Amino acid sequence: MHFSRPVLPLKTRVKTVQSSIDDLPVALTPIIDLSESHFKYFQEVARVNAGIVIADFKRSMVARRVKTRLKALNIDSFENYIAYLNGPEGDAELQPLINALTTNKTEFFRENHHFLHLAKHAIPMLSTGRQEPLKRLRVWSAGCSTGEEPYSIAMTLQSHVADKAQIDFRILATDIDTNVLAHARSATYRAADLASWPFSYKTAYSMPSEINPHQVRISPRITNSVVFQPLNLHGRWPMKGPLDIIFCRNVVIYFDRADQKIIFNRMANLLAVGGLLYCGHSESLFGLSDRFRAVAQSIYQRVS
Repeated sequence: MHFSRPVLPLKTRVKTVQSSIDDLPVALTPIIDLSESHFKYFQEVARVNAGIVIADFKRSMVARRVKTRLKALNIDSFENYIAYLNGPEGDAELQPLINALTTNKTEFFRENHHFLHLAKHAIPMLSTGRQEPLKRLRVWSAGCSTGEEPYSIAMTLQSHVADKAQIDFRILATDIDTNVLAHARSATYRAADLASWPFSYKTAYSMPSEINPHQVRISPRITNSVVFQPLNLHGRWPMKGPLDIIFCRNVVIYFDRADQKIIFNRMANLLAVGGLLYCGHSESLFGLSDRFRAVAQSIYQRVS
């Protein structure tokens, strides 16, 4: 795409991002007008570096989010910020910009039927056809945001699988946003965030924060089973399969269908035959991959 002046050419970059893009609350400071050409520039940044398509009606949202970077850098206009991005500091600024353009909406046990399925049905399904009992379980939480999803997975497996069947499980949790990964690694949340937890989980898997009486920490019994790493869904995936379970929920709906097809087929390559893929309610593999069969609402199993 060609941008007329004053928008400078976008550098070719390989960094990518996975996450939903939703409106933020209105900024406390006035919004600087974002011209059409500047908006198209940031749309292209999101598309080239993230595979995310930002709709034209989200222009004011982009203005608000990018303005947080102007304020942080004490830059007075979008034009000067774009020049900054295309200058010597641009590579270092790309990650903060990507962080600003992405939102990670999540909560503990969101779309709870997935965790009920994980607790009751996942192990029998994964054990079908095996000559020996399942003793090892490897899970990937793709687009993990601030950690609620992988910790919910870990608590479910600890309560319903590991303690009963003596299965060793490990969870890889990834996201492009370095800010949310830092939050996730802290394993610290508001006490109110635990409202959706079963009571038994609260007593077994949380502890009071030593710093803030209104916060709680996730127990090491849970955090020790989760590893957080930055990862671009559109980039190289360094992990080796086979994996048994992948959670990738409410992520690919912001990619175009061509990219969705690529992502799901790469996940099929990584999953063991019989492995499970949990998607978001608004996501479907219909017409995207024939390497899965639907087994429940937004839950798929890898076929040979």
